[in-house]
Amino acid sequence: MGKMEQFYTQEKASEGVKVPLFAPDGRKTEESITIRSVFCDEFRLAETQQNRRMVKDLAVLTSDEERAKLHINYKTELVAALVKDWSWSDEQPATRENVIAFLKRAPQIEQQIDRLASQSELFFALPSTDSTNSQKASLT
Repeated sequence: MGKMEQFYTQEKASEGVKVPLFAPDGRKTEESITIRSVFCDEFRLAETQQNRRMVKDLAVLTSDEERAKLHINYKTELVAALVKDWSWSDEQPATRENVIAFLKRAPQIEQQIDRLASQSELFFALPSTDSTNSQKASLT
């Protein structure tokens, strides 16, 4: 690997990583979600488009409550851009609309995705040489 190539992230950022989902009571479930890094093109494009929309949308809103709701909705939409797939895609594909609807009803999952997607080591760390999963601790 050349000197410059050691810093390349695009390919791995878009590949994503599969992370387990936990029930609201903290129990690990059989479900999982594949998330992309915040460095992926999909997220960066969504963020740029959203910033443009937000400036326009905020200008027409008059109440603080409306502005707060807009921020919440925009954050959910942005986090949805990080979702590549999920374990129940046979029943319901991980389309943008489906992901947004799910995250609105499961804000704890949105928070988990938002936190994990910016953890570079989760996406770019060298694979462990032993049989333990070195990423396990950072997923909960």
